[in-house]
Amino acid sequence: MSSEQYLKKVKRFYRNNRRLPTYTELCDLLGFASRNAAYRLMHKWEQAGIIEKIGNRFSPTNNFFSLPLLATIQAGTPSLLDEHPAEMIQLHDYLLGNSDGSVCLLRVSGESMIEAGINPGDLAVIDTERDPHNGEIVAAMVDGAWTLKSFERKGRNISLIPANKNFEPITANEELIVGGVMISLIRKYRN
Repeated sequence: MSSEQYLKKVKRFYRNNRRLPTYTELCDLLGFASRNAAYRLMHKWEQAGIIEKIGNRFSPTNNFFSLPLLATIQAGTPSLLDEHPAEMIQLHDYLLGNSDGSVCLLRVSGESMIEAGINPGDLAVIDTERDPHNGEIVAAMVDGAWTLKSFERKGRNISLIPANKNFEPITANEELIVGGVMISLIRKYRN
């Protein structure tokens, strides 16, 4: 069995138990005859930056959760895959970028943003400390109620623009507060 296959089993163990296995559990899980083999594998993964030792316990790093980016695939006319050389993507970094912990999730409801590809049930990843620029999608409180729309400033006037021709732009009668800028969108197709 390859190191990648071992890692898949350990990731499955982690998903089910929310912790890495002990050396004894690792031996049982991977069919090792000795704890020494388990120790060597964990040490190899530590050197590769997949796990780290904190005190006398191992913990996963962001690399533990990274996924392989295999290729670029056409969504138009079928073509050969444009394969990527062994690139790994860390979803945390990919979805959050340079955000410093000022990020939250909002579940989308309604259909005013469907032409921007934002559907009911999607999760909008919002950076609450980013200043909005024209065209960016924002979570904003307008006269006491929240909405997700495109931000548009013309001089001192701010409008929130829907991405659905059946909805009108929104301007505040009294107060408009931008709560954050959408930096990513998460959509799950299957459980």
